[in-house]
Amino acid sequence: MEIVTRWFGAYLVEKGKVVNGRDFPRDRGEILARWKVRGEGGLTMEERGLWEEVPEPQRRELTSRDARFRSLGVRPAMGYVPRIPARDRGFDPEWQRSLLSDAGKAFLSEALGPSQEIVEGVRSLQDLGEVVNLLGERLSNWWVNEAPAEIARSDEGSTGVARQMMDEEPTSAIQAARKDIAGLVLNLGQSLRAMETAVEQESASRFPNLSALLGPMLAARIIEKAGGIERLARLPAGTLQVLGAERAFFDHLRTGRAPPKYGLLFLHPAVQGAPTRLKGKAARILAGKAAIAARRDLTGAPALPELKTSLDARLKHLREGPRIPPTAP
Repeated sequence: MEIVTRWFGAYLVEKGKVVNGRDFPRDRGEILARWKVRGEGGLTMEERGLWEEVPEPQRRELTSRDARFRSLGVRPAMGYVPRIPARDRGFDPEWQRSLLSDAGKAFLSEALGPSQEIVEGVRSLQDLGEVVNLLGERLSNWWVNEAPAEIARSDEGSTGVARQMMDEEPTSAIQAARKDIAGLVLNLGQSLRAMETAVEQESASRFPNLSALLGPMLAARIIEKAGGIERLARLPAGTLQVLGAERAFFDHLRTGRAPPKYGLLFLHPAVQGAPTRLKGKAARILAGKAAIAARRDLTGAPALPELKTSLDARLKHLREGPRIPPTAP
């Protein structure tokens, strides 16, 4: 006999005919739950119950094309694949299509994880920044030929140029189109600032431990670079320390140059403000505490003030160095 599992149940088949079977409940949620069990390599209650109903001596003769049954001693099946129509078991075949769609959505939702919004927000910031800089540079190069004095007086860069272009009265079709681009730069700049604020707020709310150590924006950028809080929490501190310095690290592997001492962590004031000889040590201390913070945030633990206090104490000791007792005269 062969154990055959279909999307609607599990069945014992002998000589192409169903001799025993257990249908899944006629509930979409229950069916999806059993699909999840199967996807994770487990056996549903119907499959295990069907196997248990087979008398002990006959279990050694069972076969299956499903590798999940190997743990029960079921041998691989060969030959004809039994056909079990869903309609014969009282199931609407159209259910399979919609169930597959629901299962795909559920899988994607779980795969994205709690940090996906932060990851996409940071990547949107990067894209917006590139577009604003590219269009702003184009407008500045265009405007400098017409009003070099105004360019020199402006301290707002491309934003100031865009505002000036919005105030002008176009005298040609090209200038009218240019004015539209200037409006686009201003609107994108507003979107960029709004996204920055949103990312900082979400980062501080969802990842309080990491945000307390690194600041909300740097925490968000570290999470994005790692590919999510789940991956970040699994990284050792040494890897977290050099996130963002991948090119320098591969140069080290290829050429034998000194490995990088820090990546994105260089943006933290504790690393930026440290003397050159201490920047690597400061980054290592910061990475160690950040790794702990990421694991706490993954579990949803609240902010731990002692983590920040401990970091500040270690950085202070690094800056001041060991205290040498005065020597006796």
